[in-house]
Amino acid sequence: MSNPPTIVPCCWPYDRPPRTGDYSPWGCVDSVRKEADGVYFVDTPSHGGLWLSPERAAALPDDYQPFSRNRQWHEEDVDAFMIAWYLDLPDANAERCESLAEQLRGRSAENWQCLRAAKEVPSTS
Repeated sequence: MSNPPTIVPCCWPYDRPPRTGDYSPWGCVDSVRKEADGVYFVDTPSHGGLWLSPERAAALPDDYQPFSRNRQWHEEDVDAFMIAWYLDLPDANAERCESLAEQLRGRSAENWQCLRAAKEVPSTS
């Protein structure tokens, strides 16, 4: 007798903030911290990132394409820094975003330029 297939719960999109025990693109959520209205940081055993409410996600520029391929989830290494800057969250740092985008190039650099253009901030490069 074979085992039934494992069903992995879908991690997105949520129409409510994620909670401990929910699934994220990085695994099961260990903790959730509210950063601003409609913006939450989630931690998992291996990674984490920002979750945006559907309204916040819809307000992002059309050309912005997060690494997760889902506009509600933004991984902590690069995308979350850019989104924090774009949304004017506390401790957002444009210089850090610029440095990350230059190091990674490709999609990250394109996303950084897209967000800068949407806020009408001239490029430093």
